[in-house]
Amino acid sequence: MDSSKRPTVMFVDDEKDVLAGLRQSLRKQRKIWNIAFACGAQEALEFMETTEVDVVTTDMRMPGLNGAELLAKVSNLYPSTLRFVLSGEASAAQTLRALPYTHQWMSKPCTREVLVDTIDRSLSLMARLGTEEVRRVVGRASGFSSPPEVYQGLQRALQDPAVEIATVVDWIEQDPVLAARVLQLTNSSFFGVRRVIVDLRDATTTIGLRLLADLVLVSGVFSAWSDLAPEVDVEIQRLLGHSRLVADAASNIANDAGLDPGPAVTAGLLHDIGHLALLSADSEKHSDPDSEPANRLQGQVLDASLDCTHADIGGAILQAWGLPLVIIEAVVRHIEPIPSQDGRLTTAGAVHLANALVLDRDPSAAYLESVGGQERWDHWKRVVSQSDEDADAA
Repeated sequence: MDSSKRPTVMFVDDEKDVLAGLRQSLRKQRKIWNIAFACGAQEALEFMETTEVDVVTTDMRMPGLNGAELLAKVSNLYPSTLRFVLSGEASAAQTLRALPYTHQWMSKPCTREVLVDTIDRSLSLMARLGTEEVRRVVGRASGFSSPPEVYQGLQRALQDPAVEIATVVDWIEQDPVLAARVLQLTNSSFFGVRRVIVDLRDATTTIGLRLLADLVLVSGVFSAWSDLAPEVDVEIQRLLGHSRLVADAASNIANDAGLDPGPAVTAGLLHDIGHLALLSADSEKHSDPDSEPANRLQGQVLDASLDCTHADIGGAILQAWGLPLVIIEAVVRHIEPIPSQDGRLTTAGAVHLANALVLDRDPSAAYLESVGGQERWDHWKRVVSQSDEDADAA
């Protein structure tokens, strides 16, 4: 491959022996990547001033600028660059400070196979996104913040020594970005969990309330609501409300069909995170306060120059953050799911049907036919309607 067309991957560590080990381990990869090694954060930043870097992979504990501080600078200066941590033992506080600026976290020792596969999959993802503008949207997605009422409500709940996990999960489900970050942390190698976690209750239990409280306090992603134009703030609030309705409906549909409702709830909550990213990235370009919310949530191309839908962007963000595949597929496919091969509902299908129901529009005819047709659709509409009535009466 022509070296000018290869992606550039840079590894940053303050220990020369570690860099030498990486150089030896990755020697065959030089046919596929342009590989750079920087001894410390300052050397990395100086290199990036003259060379376009596709991936930065850094250690956390370094003198001067540490890994979290380096990734924060890279996020600000080079938003389309993928940002990974490859580090040994780190404190919870260090981990949480890095989280808003980190796409994925890998712990030392890390096998060559895992390291190469993680970077290659992420590079393939960014290549599929096409334009530099889309890559910047994905890269800047770490700058999301939570609505103030969610941030404050969760803080109050976590300060109550008698608070129950269910109450905390209820608050997390109010904010798709917060939910995604909790899943990102629990599925990273920081916890050493050897299974994929897709359920927010499971994720919250894994983190523990004490670490979750630290996450809320330390992580910049949960800072005060960004300064946005009033009409954009209104649109984001509508979007968050829509996502919660879809999550509830997806849960009811999945449960009725005998499908695990956990992934459906999570994917329903996250299905429009790409739309949220676009609104946050460019409020004037991607906001139309004169149109109805339903028209803005149809999954059409939001900007002709992007050549993709918010579902594509949402899936790209979640894949960059290392979320489970079942969630990513449901987000990408919530507009047009792949028809079921065995007649059983899929998580992507549950989210698609829930989204159609909340927007009061017809679902995909091909998918609906594959899971039972109009009769099943009418049944699921009654299931969701009855659940809503029961909730109102409670």
